[in-house]
Amino acid sequence: MKTIARTPSVGTNGGTAAGLVGDYDAVARRIAAFHELGVDTFMLQFQPFEREMRRFAAEVIPRVRRLTGEVPVAPRREA
Repeated sequence: MKTIARTPSVGTNGGTAAGLVGDYDAVARRIAAFHELGVDTFMLQFQPFEREMRRFAAEVIPRVRRLTGEVPVAPRREA
């Protein structure tokens, strides 16, 4: 949080300013800490987008769910 205090406006380097850097477990712990404070939405960037977004979804999100006790929502099926 000290980084954010020194950086009142967060630009395209927002993940770094929010401390969302490190291995999968470190990033998941940081997101879970934000969740505990009431933050429920993040705007993230990935480069290259599709590959890194899929890696984030596969590696980080399940860890966050375990840490927060959140139950995954099943995808809706088209009728």
